[in-house]
Amino acid sequence: MPHGHHLTIAPQAVVLDGREYPLDPPLEAREFAPEWTLLWLAANSHPPVPLARETVTEEWLKDWGRRLFARVIPAEAAQSLSADLLPIAVAFKEPPPVPDAFLEVEIAGSPIRIPALSLADLPWELLHDGRDWLARTRGLLRVVDASGSLPRFSPPEKRLRVLVGMASPILDELVPSDSPTQPHILDLEEQAGPFRALQGEQAPIHLRLHLHITRDTLRDELSRGCDVFHFLGHGNVGSLALEDRYGCLDGVTGEWLRERLSGNPIRLGCFNPA
Repeated sequence: MPHGHHLTIAPQAVVLDGREYPLDPPLEAREFAPEWTLLWLAANSHPPVPLARETVTEEWLKDWGRRLFARVIPAEAAQSLSADLLPIAVAFKEPPPVPDAFLEVEIAGSPIRIPALSLADLPWELLHDGRDWLARTRGLLRVVDASGSLPRFSPPEKRLRVLVGMASPILDELVPSDSPTQPHILDLEEQAGPFRALQGEQAPIHLRLHLHITRDTLRDELSRGCDVFHFLGHGNVGSLALEDRYGCLDGVTGEWLRERLSGNPIRLGCFNPA
């Protein structure tokens, strides 16, 4: 019995479990640029953009998820998926992005420039089959790079190297200290409990645990190499909220993280940002 489904998304077609389904018209990430921009503004803008905050509701996210699902999952493929609740691994095949390319998106009559989007930039974690989010009911993970052969994975002879980084900034210095957008402070000691318990078990892993992880610590730890990187803390669209040396927010972008990982590849990344 298979362990899960494999979905590859490309502009001309999607491939689900080895079967190709052409896309007509071809898929472009820019189709969803207005939605991506509203989501980014709702999560990242300082000060908050009222229109974005009012628009991005749970129902709005569900609707976007249903449209993403309908765009890449034909009816026949949806019928196949409905037969089980196995997890889905999603990969992407598309031309490399043009450096420094931008899109202009109009929001409420005002033009906004955003970086040119790739298919991988879209929030496929929102895929919704009309009943629920697939990520919630069956689990969804991303394959980082489908352009080349993926490394073979077999149970390691040595211990699996697991890096766990946690962060909970006490202050975002870019907004007023009494702003409701200030980050919620997490109980990292409580979150670290299950990981510390693993350190006393005979598990085939070597665990490196960092609370209040900073940009420098994360860079150094990734350069040491690890098989699994697990992050817990806060994040927004395209960024993770780390801490600086004073415990204040120091956000790193997805591009910064990709650059660190490009020279230090990992087998699995697990991100739990709130």
